[in-house]
Amino acid sequence: MSRERDRVGVVATGPTQWETPFFRHLRTHSALDPYVFYGSRLGLGDEVESESGIRVHFDLPELLEGHDYAFVGPGENPIDAFERVHGARPLDAMVVEGHVGRLQRAALAWTRRRRVPAIYRSDSTLLYRMPAWKKVAKRMLLPLFFRRFPTFLPLSTPAADYLRHYGVGADRIFVSPYMLDHDWYAAEAARWRASSRALRVELALDRFDHVVLAILRFEDRENPLEFLRAAASLKGSRPGLGFVLIGDGRRASTVREFVEREHLDQVVLPGYLPLSSLPRYYAVADVFVHPAVEECWGLSVNEAMASSVPVVVSTGVGCRFDLLPSSEFGLVYPLGNGKALVEAILALVDDPERARAVAARAKERVAGYGYALAAESFERAVRRARRAPGSATGTEAT
Repeated sequence: MSRERDRVGVVATGPTQWETPFFRHLRTHSALDPYVFYGSRLGLGDEVESESGIRVHFDLPELLEGHDYAFVGPGENPIDAFERVHGARPLDAMVVEGHVGRLQRAALAWTRRRRVPAIYRSDSTLLYRMPAWKKVAKRMLLPLFFRRFPTFLPLSTPAADYLRHYGVGADRIFVSPYMLDHDWYAAEAARWRASSRALRVELALDRFDHVVLAILRFEDRENPLEFLRAAASLKGSRPGLGFVLIGDGRRASTVREFVEREHLDQVVLPGYLPLSSLPRYYAVADVFVHPAVEECWGLSVNEAMASSVPVVVSTGVGCRFDLLPSSEFGLVYPLGNGKALVEAILALVDDPERARAVAARAKERVAGYGYALAAESFERAVRRARRAPGSATGTEAT
């Protein structure tokens, strides 16, 4: 006899254009019934993102449709919100994204008191440098902290390695990677590509033979100047090669000053664009570049791969471990090596047959990193968590 679907709380920083549609997928295509507690409305109004200084606006009107949710703002008591939802229909588990925020800390306290299993979801990795004191502190504290979670939902293979490094057993780890609605990107890029000649004129890119695209926050971590230095090194030898840098941020003046100082007429800066505008640029791009210094994943790489654009990423981009296991799926260059970046770009621009083959294999690979894989991991993590000792919901799934 089948039982009622598991009611799963999810504590998220705020709605996003990649994860919120996934909650709708969980509701309609899985054994789980999610209730999401959002701690922010960033992207839904006119707020400025603190990290980048960008005024973010999501232009997907249906973003919040199809799943149960509540906003728990700074003036609201998270415990009251959890109790209200739990009282209406008990939560079988709670997925907590990180542990730093006020909402996350409250969720950890509430789940312990209510004996609702908490499932930890994070993208922390060992890929980047940290001070020695922080390494020592983490080595001492994280194994103890992680004991309170029966299961984990890391967002990448490196994030799973991070958990294992701090003593989490492999049987408690269920990788649920960053994902997108890849079918939407593929369809939109194909639709715009059908009229690419007119689109190039509309976007003022018809003067270029080839287009290299990057979508970045203008901040040191995402490394826009490395992309621009590649453009500068090719401006004399490849006048028909255009570079489009979409984005904005606190280093916007530095970006513009570099373009002006180097007389980079082949660089186009459209500014920050909403998601619905991006497929037009993927449709005309010949190569996509992500040069980040530290990027735990890099969702724009998923977007490009789904849009059939061959990608070049730096060794600072974490998704390469999952999405680009070899050069058959995209090219990886050593961070900071401008010569290697230029060579990788030209390797694809100058060999259209290779570029098409790489793009086709990449599109096929990224399709496997979608909602279905993530939902399966969520289901397995919840089933295991509900069987954990001490859980008030501890009944084995059938």
